Amino acid sequence: YAIAYLLEPVCITKSPIIIKALKAPVQYPVEKLIEFTALTEGSTIDNPGILFPRLEKENDNVPQKPQKEEKPMQEAEGLIDIKDFMKVELRIAKVLQAQAVEGSSKLIELQIDTGKDTRTIVAGLAPHYTPEYLVGKKIIVVANLKPATLFKRTSNGMLLAAKLSKDDKPILIEVDDKVPVGALLS
Repeated sequence: YAIAYLLEPVCITKSPIIIKALKAPVQYPVEKLIEFTALTEGSTIDNPGILFPRLEKENDNVPQKPQKEEKPMQEAEGLIDIKDFMKVELRIAKVLQAQAVEGSSKLIELQIDTGKDTRTIVAGLAPHYTPEYLVGKKIIVVANLKPATLFKRTSNGMLLAAKLSKDDKPILIEVDDKVPVGALLS
């Protein structure tokens, strides 16, 4: 619903069809869109039909000339294939315990529940968050990351935090309580 509403200025004829099929209110405050509460869980939707029919080429019947074999494009630096991304297991976890790593001014050792197991991860959040603040938070973790050793502690995953530049404070990505522990992001 949120996407259909936000694309309404661009998709003038298609967005209202989507909104009507979802049986959602026509007018909805933009601030409320990120809460995803416009739709009632479990409600049925109408079939909007084909919104964007496939375009057929005009010259489908004309035999095509054999094209020169193109050299594979060099992959853009830093880009990964969708297959690589699908290997990453992003899971909702809950912080059960947190403590500063002795001898480190940056690291905090966290005990987390991933819904599948309880494990330890080590994160460089100490300059910005207290262990007490982290306990009870629902976070996003990379659950299938190979273990890494930091300050003689094994980290079995990595939590996600956001920042604009290397020098910025990392902002912990916290998840709403409605999202269950163990849920996968896709």
